[in-house]
Formats: sequence, C-alpha cells, structure tokens
Amino acid sequence: ASERLAAALPRTGVRVVAVSVALAPSDRAGGHDEVLTEASPQRAPAPGFETDVRTWETAALAARADGASVAVVRLGLLLDHSAFWQRIVALARWGIRADHKGVQVPCIHPEDASALLTGLLQRPDLEGPIYGVAPQPLRGEDLDVMLAGVAASRVRLPVPARVIARQTGPLAALLACRAR
Repeated sequence: ASERLAAALPRTGVRVVAVSVALAPSDRAGGHDEVLTEASPQRAPAPGFETDVRTWETAALAARADGASVAVVRLGLLLDHSAFWQRIVALARWGIRADHKGVQVPCIHPEDASALLTGLLQRPDLEGPIYGVAPQPLRGEDLDVMLAGVAASRVRLPVPARVIARQTGPLAALLACRAR
C-alpha cells in the first residue's frame, strides 16, 4: 500500500510531507551519548514495526525521483493525551510498568509537531528525513517518576517490554530508545 501511494504522489503536483516515527534501529546498542541526526547512517531495521516504518519512508522518498518535493518527518512521542499515552497510564494505574532505566524517549509537544508539519508544507526546499523531536529526550527515569505519580499503588509489577508492547501497540518501541 505504501508503494502504491508513493507511486501516485508525483502525479498529484502537491508538496509531500510524510510522517514517520523517530525510532533508533534496534541494533544500535548506543550509549546515552550517541546522538542520531538526519545525517546518521541508516542501519538495517529489525523485522516487524521497524521494517514497516523504513519501508514507508523509502516508498515516500522514492517520489523524489519523479520530481516531487518530499520530506519525511520522523516524529517522536507526542506529549499529550493520545490513545498510546492513555494505555501506558492505564497500565501504570494497575501497577504494570516496564523498567525504563537508561531509556531516552524521543518526544515532541503537539503544538511543536503541528508547527513543524505546517511549516514544511510551505517549504518545498526542505527535503529528506527530518527529525521532529525535542532537543532533549524524555529520560526513562523521569518517565518512571511520571508513571509512579499516576499509579494507584506504589507497587510496581516488573513486566517485560514485549508485554507492554502487546497492550500499547508498535509505538511502544519509542519507549525502548537508548540513543538521543
């Protein structure tokens, strides 16, 4: 579906701003000091959600070959009351939380995301991958404090990240980022 949509984009004559997810490839064991930018070399994505994200980006960027102006915005976690965030909070209220120590969640305020996307629609000279994230990630330790604040009990049931992912969907991968 991504390839068919991208194939139709150059014929529309419109500016293309494709939205993706700011995921660090899972093979990046990088420490907290590794900073990813638009110029960072891409590594092979892991099967599953990571592959789907990169397939979408590749398909969207392919429209440039036919003369379309394409920007792929890799958005971080929206810091709002999204369904994803509500699921995490609901699990925390039951005491179900993963350990986020060492995690650096790429995030962005919804107003900043909106301004970025609106601005890019008006700037066809800005192309390629663009990270839509705050200058500093949300530290896992701070995330744990936030979740502890909404928890009904101070008891935390340690749960593997894959269990959380099953309940929250593929965006749970944002909660596993370790690079900035």
